[in-house]
Amino acid sequence: MNSIVIYLILLIVLILMGCTLPFTFLITSIAITLGEGGSIATSTNAVFNSLNSYSLMAVPLFMIGGSLMQKTGIADKLVVLCEVALRKIRGGLGVVIPAAAMLFGMLTGSGSATAATISSILCDKMSDLGWERRYISAMVTASSPLGFMIPPNMNAILFATVISVSVSRLFLCTIIPGIIWALGYIVVHFLTYKNYYHPSEEVVARYQHSDEIKLSDGTVKKTHPMVHALIDAIPALLMALIMLGGIFSGIFSPTEAGAVSALYAILVGLFFYKNLKGEAFVSTFRQTGMNIGMTMIMVPFIKYFTTFVIKSGATQELTRWMLNTLKEPWMIIVAVDILFVACGFFFDANVLTLVLPPIIYPTMQAVGIDAVQFGCMVFIAIGIGVMTPPVASNFYTSARICEIDPMTAVKPIVPLIVFVAIPVLLLVSFVPGLTHWLPDLVMGVASV
Repeated sequence: MNSIVIYLILLIVLILMGCTLPFTFLITSIAITLGEGGSIATSTNAVFNSLNSYSLMAVPLFMIGGSLMQKTGIADKLVVLCEVALRKIRGGLGVVIPAAAMLFGMLTGSGSATAATISSILCDKMSDLGWERRYISAMVTASSPLGFMIPPNMNAILFATVISVSVSRLFLCTIIPGIIWALGYIVVHFLTYKNYYHPSEEVVARYQHSDEIKLSDGTVKKTHPMVHALIDAIPALLMALIMLGGIFSGIFSPTEAGAVSALYAILVGLFFYKNLKGEAFVSTFRQTGMNIGMTMIMVPFIKYFTTFVIKSGATQELTRWMLNTLKEPWMIIVAVDILFVACGFFFDANVLTLVLPPIIYPTMQAVGIDAVQFGCMVFIAIGIGVMTPPVASNFYTSARICEIDPMTAVKPIVPLIVFVAIPVLLLVSFVPGLTHWLPDLVMGVASV
């Protein structure tokens, strides 16, 4: 245990010095190897083998697919579909944000991509119609975790590499909590939106009673907007149907679904929308390659570090300490929820998904929480954490795109977090049926 404390101090000092997280864990891993009398050659082999994972291959494949969908505009059609369906309702445009976030999540499985794309599509349009930009930014930020609550979920793939659990069950377990989360936002929206919506009656009349819609090819249709929007969104809806239907019917695995999503996006971009050519095609792969590198370089060193922590017996000591100190299971569950949310204030979701679950999971097992329920708790808690400053990449992304001072979005986002996100986290933590019912229904009751 003394050596663990030393390595943790080294880890914290490196972070405080501004060292990037991949190199922080690399340096700490080298220190562990040398300090514990290990072999660099053996450790290098262990690091390499940690990347030799079939399920982990899904991460870069889904990242490629998500980037291609953003570039080709496949996902944009879902936003337009939601807008056309809801714009007749006064205040309905605000509902488009959580609705589009869930649909967008079916294609990318990424909260950050959801925040960036929906902000860029809706911010100017909603602002012109009388919505305050700070409210738009707040709603987009709060809705961004819905992008990974509706499968596929890249956080679930990473979680399954450090905790032995079915990726398909993790995909399914977040659907019902995700829907409840979105419905909660809609309720709060209709209770508060008048504070941030100041349209002229002329604008309201023109927008709500308009049947005009602009399609992906730039053409404008002035009749039957819902029909045209639905036809325009068919490639996006078909993709979601192919991926999720294929995974849950057993036709292909989540990793193969990632490959299908990337191939589908390429084919649609090249031959249907015809906007994925030349430099656009190359730049998409170049940027995606950089993002993949930043994510995947952390995986082996973080797994090496957490493996050492587990083998040292620190997790058992932590479990004993929490059981002896907090006494009641509900107190331990709440403490773990708070830990994940608080860490989300400062660290990236991918890092937290890889580092904390293998260390905390033995404690959760001791209080009756299995891997599926624990995974859903982790995803929601991290989702709350990463939408909250000081780090909060999604918070600052949406604020930048909406061209506002980020701090002005704090007031409108607080009710969404306090009255919706946190209660959903507590529901999932104490009502196992919310996470188990759908996986058991689709895949059968199984030991995970």
